[in-house]
Parts: sequence; C-alpha cells; structure tokens
Amino acid sequence: MARYTTLSYDAMTDEQKSVHDDIVESRGRVGGPFPVMLHNAGLASASQRLGGYARFESQIEARLLEFAASILARYWGAHVEWVAHTRLAAEAGLDAAVIDALRDGRDPDFANADEATVYRFLMMLLETSRVDDATFDACLDVLGLRGVIDLMAVVTHYTVVNMTLNVFHVPAPEGAETPAFGPGRDLSKRKAPMRSGPARTARIDPLAREDMDEEQGAAFDEVAAKGGRLGGPNGLYIRVPVLFRLHQAVGNYLRQGHLTPRLRQLAAIVAARHWNGAYAWGAQARDALKAGVSPEIVDAINQRRTPVFDDEDDRVAYEAAVEIADTGTLSDASFEAATQQLGFNVLLDIVAMTSFYAAVSQCVSVFEVAPQAAFPVQMVRD
Repeated sequence: MARYTTLSYDAMTDEQKSVHDDIVESRGRVGGPFPVMLHNAGLASASQRLGGYARFESQIEARLLEFAASILARYWGAHVEWVAHTRLAAEAGLDAAVIDALRDGRDPDFANADEATVYRFLMMLLETSRVDDATFDACLDVLGLRGVIDLMAVVTHYTVVNMTLNVFHVPAPEGAETPAFGPGRDLSKRKAPMRSGPARTARIDPLAREDMDEEQGAAFDEVAAKGGRLGGPNGLYIRVPVLFRLHQAVGNYLRQGHLTPRLRQLAAIVAARHWNGAYAWGAQARDALKAGVSPEIVDAINQRRTPVFDDEDDRVAYEAAVEIADTGTLSDASFEAATQQLGFNVLLDIVAMTSFYAAVSQCVSVFEVAPQAAFPVQMVRD
C-alpha cells in the first residue's frame, strides 16, 4: 500500500502547481517519484531538472544509459524504475537475455564489451563503495571523461529516485508485472567495502580557474561570489556547467528545505560514513559540528557505533537514515515511527538527504577525491 497521498491540483500551492506544470511539460505526466516529491515542491523541482539532464542531455548513448538506470533499479529493488527503464533499454537495443539475468540476480553473459564495462563499474561501486583502477580506466575508455561524469549524474539522480519510490511504496504502473525482488536492496549480496588504504592522488586533476572556458568560469564565479568552494564532486561537475548548476540546486534545496541543520547533517554523515566517502565525510562532519551535533555523536558514527541521543528527533532521524542508507527503504515500523515523530515532509527530506549524500560519497570515491587536511574529523579507514 502506498505511503503517501497524491495531491489534487486544486489542493496544491502556487509553487506546487508551477512545479507540477513544469514536470508535465517536460515529461508528459507526473509519474515515478514526483507525486511524492511534490509534497516538497522545491525537492520535486530540483530533482526533475537533474533527472532531465541525466536522461535527455547526457552524452551516454541510450542503450547504456537505460542499462545503467536498470542496474540501479535492480540493485535498490525499485519496481517503478525497473519496469520503466528495462522497457526503454530493450527499445534501445539491450539484449533481453541481459535484462533477464539482471532481473534474476545473475551476472549477464555480454555480447557487447561496453555493456560489460558499465555493468562491472556500477556493480563494483554499489557492492564495495569503490572502483579499482582497471575498472575505472576501462569505463573511461568506453565513455570518455564526460561520459563517466554523466554516469555519476545518472547514479545520483536514480539513487534519490529509487530510495524515494521504495520508502513511500510508490506502486508500479497498473497492468505492469511486479518484479519478484524488492522493494529495497538484497542484503544477501552485500560485499565488504574495498580496502582503500592511504588517501591517493585524484584520478582527474581539478580545473584551475585560468584553465576554465567562459561557461565554466561563469559557473565558478557564481559559487565563489557566494563564498562557495569547488570541493568534492563540484570540482568534477564544473567541467559540465549545466550539470554543475543542477547538482548545486539539489544541494541548495536540501540546505533550505524542511530539515533543521542538525537533522540535515546527521543524515549526511550517516550516508557518507556508510558509503565510505572520505571527502564527503570530512566536509559533512565539519558542518555537523557547526550545526550542533556533539563531537561524541560524530565520533560514534565515524567508529560505526550507535550514538546515544538526548534529543528524540535526532534519534529517530538517525535511525531512519541508517536504515535507508543500508537497505534503500524503511520497514513499516520505522516508517511509522519517523512520520509520527518528525512528520511526512521532514521524512521526505531525510530520504532525499540520505540518498543524495550516498551518491555524493560514491562520486568522490570513484574519482579518488582526497579529504582536505583541514577537516576537523577525518574518516576512520576501516
């Protein structure tokens, strides 16, 4: 049973109506996660624009792009996206045998080397939180740097989408065959995180301001004028200014949405620690301390211990973020506890915050973005 109500158009605020109309104009209808996200109009707006880039402006060819979306849907057990993107992948030329193997949880036998490369890249990232040199280099050879950056935009968008669909039990379209898997991740297939050892040199050198073209420089200057930096994935996304701005828009919404600074940072550090994103952990742990999260709680999360909370909102938000980061969904009991304690809109933003920073952590791990020495709390290397 769905865990949300679909807003009627008449019941929407002016902002919600505007976002609704934008979604209909760009996609033809309000489907997938957007009936849920429209409850928080800013989230729906930022997410649908990032998704528009990932689907329609990426330089990845349709067959590989839809295959990537299908891999993510299968991994996270998201029925709606599985139905949608396996159909699109088949229409784009992906072999039915590959889709069947993916559905059944088997490694496909590939006739096309590029499909095998994308599959290995994504599965290694999802199962171990990292990508080894040989797999990264192979993906770079197949997709090019712009294509790998675009692939991480696909990961970001569909991680947020899949977790939203799962947590709020968005049903597959009427008449579609419901897959036997999910909702949520198959934890029996989880592997131990890849041991990364000492911090390494970034796989892609960051662009210096003097090396940027006019469009890149304009995007950089916009951020610098507001006191921002090009840390983490932003140093990569600046190479594609439209993507950089869209990624920034999601982050900006999450900083201004329904979460208190403390709840926001708890979700971020839970996701960063779970996915072993050393840069993301350092930046978000710094901001968590500034937001009033105690050093003891930050240290416990860093050490993979359960913190002791004095504040009930903090405890419930933490527990929800941990379950979402690990399984991609929430049990009935956890969903009820979170909605009763925090409210629907706050939980929706916790899902978005957790999933977004899971993807941010994956991105910085893929490109080996090292944490800054100035971060007050470095991630423990397991």
